[in-house]
Amino acid sequence: MSDFRDFRLEDIAANPRGVYDLAEGLLPEMANAMGYELGGFPDSGILSGFINHIGPAKTLQDNIGLVQERLATQVDAVTIASDWAERSGSLWQLARTFRGSFSRPNKSLPKSIDSAVFNTAVGRWQERRAQKIMDLEEQGTKVARIAIMAGNRTMNEVEHPMVATLARQDGVLPTEARFATAFIAEMLKTNMSVPVFVFPSDSSVGDDIFLEGIRQRERILDDSILAVGNAPSALQVAGQFRKAARTIAPEFDDHGYQLFMSGDSIPVARQGEGPETHQNPFTALGQIARNALVLHEEAKSLR
Repeated sequence: MSDFRDFRLEDIAANPRGVYDLAEGLLPEMANAMGYELGGFPDSGILSGFINHIGPAKTLQDNIGLVQERLATQVDAVTIASDWAERSGSLWQLARTFRGSFSRPNKSLPKSIDSAVFNTAVGRWQERRAQKIMDLEEQGTKVARIAIMAGNRTMNEVEHPMVATLARQDGVLPTEARFATAFIAEMLKTNMSVPVFVFPSDSSVGDDIFLEGIRQRERILDDSILAVGNAPSALQVAGQFRKAARTIAPEFDDHGYQLFMSGDSIPVARQGEGPETHQNPFTALGQIARNALVLHEEAKSLR
């Protein structure tokens, strides 16, 4: 089967091993190396457990000798994690056409989209998601409006320089919703002549943020939707939106032509490069497992 950017939900659903066969069996290889039993067939509980097992990838770092033995290699932990991250495809732009339907990534993105959406995250990721929408417009894809579904997590100053600016201004660290309203939405309004809406949520969980945001604007489910993310989490943005939308309207995207997705790319930090320009290879591993869970659950919904 293909990797985490070039897939068909129908193919994953039809294969009993599903996401285990993506990227030449990457997930079982990671799990075996880190001492976690996946079992022969994917299960949401098992995949969730694997996400927790990976944590900040200390399993790999703290047990590198055992990992090397299991993989029959002498390469260091950074190289192992970096190779896995690149092999997954999660760090590269989505799909052959660099964008497409969530169910069928090789289907090209339409030239016009009713609503571009994304949920909030760490500051740099929010900015990258907004930048991707602006880049797509320059490449000829027009969106009529932008909806930011914003969480209530309190941010840290290391996430983005604007966090400290807002903290000085407000006397308290901003939430993701405050950051999105004060900085991200204003950046989009300055650079694009389309309406930008921020829908705040009382949650910091991606699924809940989308669910609450959609309930504030249910008519968005009549639109063509472009879910915009950033590597390595773009799949999660699209998958979380689809899950929330189908909770409210079970027929949403039934035929794979209503929800589109797009994500940027980022190189892996093999030489200790910073998060402004590179992806930490260890934190990428947890994102790979989260991507697998999203794809498994969405493929299962087709069965």
